[in-house]
Amino acid sequence: MHVVAEKGAILQLVNLQGILLKQQVVTENTTALSMDALTSGTYLLVVKTNTEVQVRKILVN
Repeated sequence: MHVVAEKGAILQLVNLQGILLKQQVVTENTTALSMDALTSGTYLLVVKTNTEVQVRKILVN
């Protein structure tokens, strides 16, 4: 999956129980986030910048 976010933003992939599964810092405007190891289900992608926090729902089949 490719995520578009500003440089320096923090990406966090969290399951619905609130457990942090992955975290990485954005080094380019478009960042690849591997989803290969995830089982089918619903996850939350949290994108944190200096000015805001966005949460996106991710469905994995």
